[in-house]
Amino acid sequence: MDKLVPVLNQLQNVLGILGAHSISLPQLVVVGSQSSGKSSVLENIVGRDFLPRGTNIVTRRPLILQLLNTSDGATSSTSNATAAGGGSAGSGGKEWGEFEHVEGRFYDFHAIKREIERETERLTGKGTAISAVPIFLRIFSATVPNLTLVDLPGITKVATGDQPADIERQIRDMLLHFISNPNSIIVAVSPATEDIANSEALKIAREVDPKGVRTIGVLTKLDLMDPGTDAKRILQNQAIPLQLGYVGVINRGQKDIVEGKPIHAALVDERAYFERSVYSSMAARMGTQYLTKRLTTLLLTHLQTFLPVIRQQILATIQETEKELEGYGDPLSLEVLFSTTAGGIVDSDVMTGAGMPRSDEERLALRNRLMGPLMLDLLSKFAAHYVEALDGRSSDIYTDSPQLIGGARIAFVFNDIFGAHLDNIAPFDYLSDADIRMAIRNATGPRPTLFLPEMAFDLLVKKQIERLRSPAIECVDMVFEELQRVATQCEASAMPQLSRFPNLRDALLRCVKGLLAGRVAPTKSTVNNLVNIELAYINTNHPDFIGGSRALNQLAQQRKMRQQQQQQQQQQQQQQLGGHGAGAGKDSAGGSSGKDGSAGKGGDADKDGSGTGVADASLSAGTGDGSFSLKPPSDRENVETDVIKLLISSYFDIVKKTIKDTVPKSIMLFLVNKTKQDIQSELVRHLYKEDQFPQLLQEADDISEKRDSCVKLIRLMRKALEVVNQIHEVQL
Repeated sequence: MDKLVPVLNQLQNVLGILGAHSISLPQLVVVGSQSSGKSSVLENIVGRDFLPRGTNIVTRRPLILQLLNTSDGATSSTSNATAAGGGSAGSGGKEWGEFEHVEGRFYDFHAIKREIERETERLTGKGTAISAVPIFLRIFSATVPNLTLVDLPGITKVATGDQPADIERQIRDMLLHFISNPNSIIVAVSPATEDIANSEALKIAREVDPKGVRTIGVLTKLDLMDPGTDAKRILQNQAIPLQLGYVGVINRGQKDIVEGKPIHAALVDERAYFERSVYSSMAARMGTQYLTKRLTTLLLTHLQTFLPVIRQQILATIQETEKELEGYGDPLSLEVLFSTTAGGIVDSDVMTGAGMPRSDEERLALRNRLMGPLMLDLLSKFAAHYVEALDGRSSDIYTDSPQLIGGARIAFVFNDIFGAHLDNIAPFDYLSDADIRMAIRNATGPRPTLFLPEMAFDLLVKKQIERLRSPAIECVDMVFEELQRVATQCEASAMPQLSRFPNLRDALLRCVKGLLAGRVAPTKSTVNNLVNIELAYINTNHPDFIGGSRALNQLAQQRKMRQQQQQQQQQQQQQQLGGHGAGAGKDSAGGSSGKDGSAGKGGDADKDGSGTGVADASLSAGTGDGSFSLKPPSDRENVETDVIKLLISSYFDIVKKTIKDTVPKSIMLFLVNKTKQDIQSELVRHLYKEDQFPQLLQEADDISEKRDSCVKLIRLMRKALEVVNQIHEVQL
């Protein structure tokens, strides 16, 4: 199992270069209050004095501490890969440290301490501010265990001196960020001189690990407890149980540190203390040496458990990054273009003996010619994506987003907006019975006609047909907007690689908009003509038109039904009121339905609710303005009004169905389909020009940086995958 730790350290090295936080590696996170002895525990494990000390907050940045044992040469490859200085790992049996942020090896551990202080102050200043940016330190030695630990700032409750007022919240957030990782093992350091129930380390650990599954307790200062007291119940896991238990350690006191007592001597004294104290019965499970072995075992067991998850995370990161990199495309340097497209493209007289042109003019000409295939490919792909989106063949139709896209939005405009609007247009909107009677009289001229005048019908039905023009034109505008939307969606989703060429993207959208704008005018002209065609000839021979005789028959049936209903109502009234009441009811009914149309005003004259009011007043001459008013309509006029209303309703419905059917067809033919046919040729005609290639194919400023970042991440993730495979081989 010990062979797994060097491989884990390699994995930590690989992922630590980019700070790949998406990959959660198993790690030991050390937490504790400022006075808990946390730093001394770490120094005892390493066996060297290398951590900054002080009376105030000292650890102000996370320290990722990797210990690599060099006794068997297991870490030679890691050292050679990461060390900035020369020499081979473990040469001469020396110990040294390496930082991620600075080149070279540190053989003096006091220099390591000073570098930690200097790097901390670089980000946080010389005060007491903290930062969540970690410091990566690797220590190579033949005496250290293969182990990786994370040292965090000590928990504090009250800001002192020049500490920020919210220092407690800042430290708490930093600790939670590291220990919330389910792959981490929490090393909760608590002083035995304080009540374990008040341990800040256990308190914050319980927030993310309430059952204590991945928390191990470390008790310090056992030798400083009051006489007659001990921590046996805690160490026996009886006070506050943790599934990983507790380990007691003895650190150097402040006097030992000041006098420079070696750590190896302190470890000897620690072992002697446990063997002769009240903890002698459990001495084999106490001390720094046992803690080191215990932590190593826990880390490796945790690694074996989470190895499949880590592998899956690495694979997912590689796939996502490769997809992102594909969108950025290849670099547009002349060398790359030539290496990928040469072979019959460039004339031999342009090339030098080495294969590349020398003069600036020749290089520019070659660059433009080599950019041609890329430009043509982008234009063709955009046109293809545009057509696919309109035809419903785009891959975006399978998205989970509940939103119509592409051609489906045009169908919605045709059916749910334009069609529904036409259905809501009634044949007699803005046309009253008084208007109809006036039109009939005006169409008769000086003498009354024997039959209904056709001119009145033509004028009235044309007036209603004209109302269909506006929604038809609006339908063209709405489809035009949707076609522009499709172009924007293709640029944003179907072709993310266009984001690397902002000039080309803008030129594409302008070109598509110009193409669509050029097709809108002919389409509107056609739609206008569809309405003009209906206005030009009123086809009363249409098979669906009701006709004059059928209208009269239908009107007669309607009147007969109304009379029957009135008779039934009169009979019901007579039965309810009796003889005298029935007579009164009969006179009342008769008065309201006089046959000459002059006895009452509540009959057919106002049955449509339009009201004739002033228009139906008696004839008044000499009004001064030369106008005349009509007297109440006669029975014949009521019949004529009803007949012409039936004719208008019948013919208007025929025209409305025709417009509802032909307008979408015309828009599809002259606007949508024509755009689909011409889009690629228009793009090529306007944009495929060699003198415009350098400008159109100029990459955005951040594309090169993003591309390099993706390449670096993929390389590191693949290396991490190789390390994971090594771990699997070691397990086998």
